[in-house]
Amino acid sequence: MAQRRKGFRVRGPYQHRKRWRIELVGPDGTRQVVSCSTRDEAEKAAKEAWRKIPGLTTVGNVIREYEMLLRRKGLKSKPSTRPCTA
Repeated sequence: MAQRRKGFRVRGPYQHRKRWRIELVGPDGTRQVVSCSTRDEAEKAAKEAWRKIPGLTTVGNVIREYEMLLRRKGLKSKPSTRPCTA
């Protein structure tokens, strides 16, 4: 038996008859279906739903927040200009 995921999720888009759907699932398992006339419209709705998820953050935002923390502590004055070497 599959384990239930926790947190907000956006499922889709998937075709349902002549329309496209996305399914929004809340952390408590509640579901809301959004129906769109085109796949592009459904993909845009899904992206917008992802942006509105509470507590969601991106890698870029985490890096910016970390750099601001370092600057406040006086540990970093500007971004590094050294090239990355492997």
